[in-house]
Amino acid sequence: MKKRSLLVFLSILALSGCTASLRGQFDCPGTPGVQCKSISEVNRMVDKEIIPEQKNLDKQILGTNEKSLRRSKEEVLTVWIAPFEDEEGVFHEPGRLTAVVNPAKWELSKA
Repeated sequence: MKKRSLLVFLSILALSGCTASLRGQFDCPGTPGVQCKSISEVNRMVDKEIIPEQKNLDKQILGTNEKSLRRSKEEVLTVWIAPFEDEEGVFHEPGRLTAVVNPAKWELSKA
């Protein structure tokens, strides 16, 4: 019994010693203006709608080309199948079949 208790105690001591040496690698980086919070703190802030004001990061991207890139819409064909009863008296539910006739494509157009 004493050997087992000693083994458990030494194992706990060894594992706690390992965590002390790794602490710096997993800490929150101390960059200026950035606050570190735990997941539970962030969840509480979201629930209470206490979220710090965000900077407006919308930037206009300017291209060097006068043409703009856009995606055309795909053309689809939908066929409706009416309900019917076959020769053997089996009723078939109505349904729809949809197929892509012309897939979407990237197109260059003048701005």
